[in-house]
Amino acid sequence: MVSNKDLEIRNKFVKDWIDNPSCIPFVFTCGNEEKQGIPKDYTYSWEHWIVDKTVRMHRLKAQSPDGKLELSVEYVEYTDFPVCEWTVWIRNVGTDNSKIIEQIRSMKYSFEERDCVLWKCNGDFCSENGYAPSKVKLTEEAVHEVPHGGRSCDGAFPYHRLQFPDYGLVIATGWPAQWDGTFCSKNGRTFVDLGQQHTHFYLKPGEAVRTPRMALLFHEGGEDRAVNLWRRWAVRHLTPCEGEDTIHPRLVRLNSGGGEEFTCATEENQLEGIEKLHELPLYQDSVWWIDAGWYPCYYPNGEKHWVRVGTWEPDEKRFPRGLTPIGEKLEEAGIPFLLWFEPERIMQGQMLDKEHPEWVLKNADEQKMTEEELEGATFMLNMADPACVDWLINHVDGMIKKYKIKIYRQDFNMEPLGYWQANEEEDRRGMLENQHVQGYLRYWDTLLLRNPGLLIDACASGGRRYDLETMRRSVPMHPTDYGYGIHSVKLAFARTMAEWFPYFRLMILSWEQEDGSYNEGWSPDGGNQYEHSSSLDAFDVHCGLAPMVSPGEATGEQLEYIWKTGAQIMIDGDYYPLTPFSIENDRYVAREFYRPERKEGFAQVIRLEHCLQEEFLLILKGLSEKCEYQFRDVETGECFTADGNELMNKGIKISIPNRSGKMYWFQAK
Repeated sequence: MVSNKDLEIRNKFVKDWIDNPSCIPFVFTCGNEEKQGIPKDYTYSWEHWIVDKTVRMHRLKAQSPDGKLELSVEYVEYTDFPVCEWTVWIRNVGTDNSKIIEQIRSMKYSFEERDCVLWKCNGDFCSENGYAPSKVKLTEEAVHEVPHGGRSCDGAFPYHRLQFPDYGLVIATGWPAQWDGTFCSKNGRTFVDLGQQHTHFYLKPGEAVRTPRMALLFHEGGEDRAVNLWRRWAVRHLTPCEGEDTIHPRLVRLNSGGGEEFTCATEENQLEGIEKLHELPLYQDSVWWIDAGWYPCYYPNGEKHWVRVGTWEPDEKRFPRGLTPIGEKLEEAGIPFLLWFEPERIMQGQMLDKEHPEWVLKNADEQKMTEEELEGATFMLNMADPACVDWLINHVDGMIKKYKIKIYRQDFNMEPLGYWQANEEEDRRGMLENQHVQGYLRYWDTLLLRNPGLLIDACASGGRRYDLETMRRSVPMHPTDYGYGIHSVKLAFARTMAEWFPYFRLMILSWEQEDGSYNEGWSPDGGNQYEHSSSLDAFDVHCGLAPMVSPGEATGEQLEYIWKTGAQIMIDGDYYPLTPFSIENDRYVAREFYRPERKEGFAQVIRLEHCLQEEFLLILKGLSEKCEYQFRDVETGECFTADGNELMNKGIKISIPNRSGKMYWFQAK
């Protein structure tokens, strides 16, 4: 799929970086003097090495004329994709505090073309309005992008596409915190400016800060090529593997014990659930999931509530032998064990608050409160403190090994920005955030290094921290806290997710009422949101189709015919959304996944409850015009044939009942 033209466009962008590193599109100000790339008066040297047959690494070290400041650039070049990545480090190698360093921009660049359309998205914020894409024709009026509260995807999305008349560009920003970006076109050029939003600090001797990691993918053609080049690169170079060269589709199995989250989970009911796994359909594809509430989370009055985090040990009352019996049982069955953590948030009075108050950050309001007023308050773990990160690494790593955890799930249910800012001096603005990011990534990197094959599930009140650096180490198994059982909303969210993340999870749930409306928020009866559903049918499975699903009460036949047929190709196939983004319940939804190398794929058509349109014209993409394709309805077995030219130009008419779906597997004859 990669063309020579794609690589030529990328190479033109980076061609002078090695010989003239002032061209690297990184900008910072030091002592009121703006510096572009590696300043020409800095001395520098490059190291080059080959990581594998498709990845080349280049590392530059440069030093200021006075010998007090060191810049490091890590530049990654891919030979099989038109992608380049870079990260810049700034280190004080002197003996005194540095001058004020500010306005650090990881990418500040102007493209020669002015005619540009920007693709952007509003991320996740627990609303039906989330994951909504939009396109903007850039003008002199700047488009400013920034998340809310310090999590990278909270109300914004650190992934953008620029479409010029002759080529396109995908830009991914790797900053699991508060980034910002500005885009505009003026004076015959298009300007892009991205980086950590707040930077104004001096560096103490030995201190270092880093920029967000930037990844750029260049391509000829339009949006479909951009989407599928990105997906292919992500599968090959970004998405983590399960100790092999791939990641597997999975079905989530669980037993919450019937209470709020997993506050009623016990050793007994977990082992009972695991014992019954072999009775479930496709049990060999299962993951055993224990979410929030397995730790001691008691209020002083004895009530349990999952939000009381900060003591990362199993609740002895419910798990007298820890989680060892559960982990051993699952390993014996060959089923991965997923366990939920939220280390960055601490509730007042929990273990970390009591034993390590020096690692606790309070926001501006909490700093003014008395001890009595702080009862029940939420604090943040200071992952900018290396000693804190070291303790967390050793503690959690020990639990992963002891309890045979195969998937480490990390949540983050708070807005960190106010905690960082309340603990920074005027001339240290942005420093705590930067060091927190360094600690967070070091924590994950060390867990992965010590536990080969470990998967990490990134969660932050749903999908509010899915930036490039996070996704390089994890997969998104919980992209939102909204609308698990609202079919039209779930389909809309999945439309955006599939463009960027080949692997993600949806829940096969239904929150429909008898009149066709939906309960919003948590489950309609107030019970456990992971398990409640009305009686599930094939339509629910169609609407919840993803590489990883929580199947609820779906039957084995539905999972076999629909999920098992489509799950793997949703990871490694090209993706074509065939209908516009919409959360309305009165439409058809269609999508296609296709492996051009094998000339096989599937098309899925869904007619929602209130759709009045009787017929849908299914027009496919990416096929071979000269091939004849055989189609098979995966549920009924009915077959028909059509040629590629007809399928991509005239289309075929599909008519199905309201509240139903069809999956057609097709392959060239």
